[in-house]
Amino acid sequence: MRIRELLESETLVVSKTEFRNNLGVLIGTTKRIGRKIEARDRNGRLVGTFEIDTNITRNWNGIRVGSGDLLSSLFLTFTKK
Repeated sequence: MRIRELLESETLVVSKTEFRNNLGVLIGTTKRIGRKIEARDRNGRLVGTFEIDTNITRNWNGIRVGSGDLLSSLFLTFTKK
């Protein structure tokens, strides 16, 4: 497989980032899968996605919340519920 095919693949995980509060408790994670970044809370529930090609962030329900990568702000709104 060529590098371009790997980057466009939906199964390729390029990076994973953990978000923690000031006490070190895990809030959630983001994981890049192909051309999309997926955010999940500490229980593994989908919080939202960021589509790299379109520069659009969507919440767990698929509703557009804005332009740019706003996934970290979705953790704040999702954990308050």
